[in-house]
Amino acid sequence: MYRSGFSVLLLTIIVCAVGASLALSALSSSTQVARTSINVADAVQDESQARNCTEKVLAKLRLYKFYGGDETFSTEKCRVYTVTGTGIGTASVTAGSLTTVNGIGTQFTVDFAVGDIIAISGQPLRTISAIGSNTSLTVDLAYTAAVSSTTYGIPKPRTDNGTRLIQVKRGNKILETKITQINPKIIIEYQKFVTSTSLDSNNPYIIDPLALRLWLKADRAESNNAQPIISIKNATDDIVDFAQVSTTPTFAPILITNAINNRPALRFDGIDDFLTGTATSIHNNNNTASTGGLTVIVIGKSNSALTNQTYISKFNAPNNKREWRLQNDNFVATDLATAEQSSETVSLANNTNTRIIAARWAPSTASSININNTTADNAIASFANITNTNTPIIVGGQQQGGSVSGLFKGDIAEILVYQKRLSDAELNAINSYLNNKYRVY
Repeated sequence: MYRSGFSVLLLTIIVCAVGASLALSALSSSTQVARTSINVADAVQDESQARNCTEKVLAKLRLYKFYGGDETFSTEKCRVYTVTGTGIGTASVTAGSLTTVNGIGTQFTVDFAVGDIIAISGQPLRTISAIGSNTSLTVDLAYTAAVSSTTYGIPKPRTDNGTRLIQVKRGNKILETKITQINPKIIIEYQKFVTSTSLDSNNPYIIDPLALRLWLKADRAESNNAQPIISIKNATDDIVDFAQVSTTPTFAPILITNAINNRPALRFDGIDDFLTGTATSIHNNNNTASTGGLTVIVIGKSNSALTNQTYISKFNAPNNKREWRLQNDNFVATDLATAEQSSETVSLANNTNTRIIAARWAPSTASSININNTTADNAIASFANITNTNTPIIVGGQQQGGSVSGLFKGDIAEILVYQKRLSDAELNAINSYLNNKYRVY
């Protein structure tokens, strides 16, 4: 009893002393204490909202196993990055002529299985032939060069009931969740907060979120296989670019969940399917190399030998309300200074292969077409400004007075529009990101 009472008395004295010290510190630097309190509160709120966002992701995965993330939840003010398979980490290729991959703090036996496709940054995709340990595996073909301290990933299709890696950012907090099963119940292997360096630096949103005005992704379509797409939301933060389907379901493309590399795509019939979006102009006529211009990127496959089929457009052909359009055989931008009659065209040969097509324009800079990360054509001349009109953005066709023409027949997995001409390095990064998903080239 005596010792217990003495301990309580001693503890009371210590607490009082500490409290007095903190009080004096607060009086001498009240601003600093207040700022610290706000930061702590913000951090707690960020963690809480990140967990709320993750719960939303899990709910979407329960409904649609192909859900790919890449969206902002406005209520919680958090960003969901690409929902992927596991195996994102750091590894090295031991030599250019060898097939060995050495991991750094990895769990190869947990994250991978023989037969999985592994993507090493800057290297061709390879198939895993053997897994020796958590830090060593072998692939089917030798790599082309030795690399070290680089990222690796597993770009396998995300339509099964298995593992997913989810990363949600809110404020300065990034919550990473690994699940190993979706149905009949979600099984979470771990949740942890990570640094931004663990995110895929080639993600189109991370490269330039302010310039990315439109990002339509089939894996965000809330529909079932072979069913019409009633609506599909923009994956950027730009609310004005919400894309919406025609109100007539028979005019809507259908969702095919295993269209390209077993990943979802929107299938257009070439007869009457198209999507209608905002009328806001999303290019930038600012004559600055780093900020001005337009880049349109499409991952798709034409199912017709016909030309003049439109992936995406803001282009009303007979009414002089033309801005730009990307078709299966050309990219066209129109000149403001010549009352929209003068246009700049770059051509590409149409075929029925899946392709990553990128069209770039900048003020007074020649337009160019890039196919599967290789330049296909450049325009001879360029003008200073693209027209601004009230023509709506249309996916799968172009405006023709009061109707839609140039209807596309085929599959479109993703469309990205930046309001600037991406640099070669930025375009290379996005091509790498998309190719890891769709294995186009």
